[in-house]
Amino acid sequence: MKSNLAEKQSVIYLFPGLGANEKLFKAFDFSPFKTKVISFLIPEKKETLQHYCERLSAFIDASDENIYIGVSFGGILAQEISKIIPAKKIIIISSIKSEKEKPTWFSWLKLIPLYSVIPPKALKKILVCFSEVITRKTKEEKNRFRLLVAEADDRVIRWGVKQVINWKQAVPPCGIIHIHGDKDILFPVKKIKADFVIHGGAHFMIMREEKEINELINSLLKLQHTEAS
Repeated sequence: MKSNLAEKQSVIYLFPGLGANEKLFKAFDFSPFKTKVISFLIPEKKETLQHYCERLSAFIDASDENIYIGVSFGGILAQEISKIIPAKKIIIISSIKSEKEKPTWFSWLKLIPLYSVIPPKALKKILVCFSEVITRKTKEEKNRFRLLVAEADDRVIRWGVKQVINWKQAVPPCGIIHIHGDKDILFPVKKIKADFVIHGGAHFMIMREEKEINELINSLLKLQHTEAS
């Protein structure tokens, strides 16, 4: 017998991190829910985050009992889109919910935005090197991440970095669940009010602790089914 939630055609919308795509969620299984990955659009000239999310919201069916799952910058996008099309539940991974959860050094990048003048190819190389510093990876994981970055559009990466650094939100949206790693260097857990902490999880734990994260999210989704029954 189908649950009420299934009858309402709940859809899980997945928001990958900056520089990633649908391949980030390849190993995840959220059945019996329908899933849809929201791909990055090429940002328009001087486009604001709000306007960008308005464009992304065109790919979301507002009639659904939506569930948003966002990774890193994708978590910020999920929260911003929820202000346009509300979600029944928002799950963010390795992300932040407010300005207070940003690391202090972000304010330095506001004052000296080096990312805006670094050539695209160099910016991608820096992103790859930085990722390897903040998260130890196997050879396979390194190759997987490098491929994701190589496939990403340069304009999306540059624009996205600026949006993360300048993002402002004082109060998180309702119904948000935060999953974070205790070894996250980009967004240190000491500044994060997480609902679930993954032991040993670094910023790119979505690639290494994917099984544990998948099981955790599925347990939350089962609870969602129970609440709706």
